[in-house]
Amino acid sequence: MHAQVNDIHEARAGTAQNVILILESDHKNLFINNLSLPEARIEAFSSVYDQYAAELQRVDALRSNLMLAQLTSAEQVSDEAARELIDDILRYEREVSSIRRRYLSRFQRVLSPVELARFYQLESKVNATITFELARDIPLSLAP
Repeated sequence: MHAQVNDIHEARAGTAQNVILILESDHKNLFINNLSLPEARIEAFSSVYDQYAAELQRVDALRSNLMLAQLTSAEQVSDEAARELIDDILRYEREVSSIRRRYLSRFQRVLSPVELARFYQLESKVNATITFELARDIPLSLAP
């Protein structure tokens, strides 16, 4: 039994490191390559994207903390902790949505409507993959 508990804690520590690595990885080149932007427009896109990514990275600290909190408290969660978790999840989603809305007009200046739609599709796929990778090792909370 003691060995199993240690294995669980080691797995969670490894997952915590994966959370940090996944959130810190750079996706700009993936977007540039898949949007097939001409050289002349890569710099304009990169400038807007770098600002956008910096704001998202600030919010990703909240997502990282959420994931790590779920890793460390998955066995039993109090009602209060569950309420805080729900509030944090909704705050994270609200902040990400706000950043996306603020940057829409900036992206519209450097990408065509088709390119912008493709960017959002690619971003959605990247985010779904990240969410899956982060959530894969996080167990559901047990009832108190």
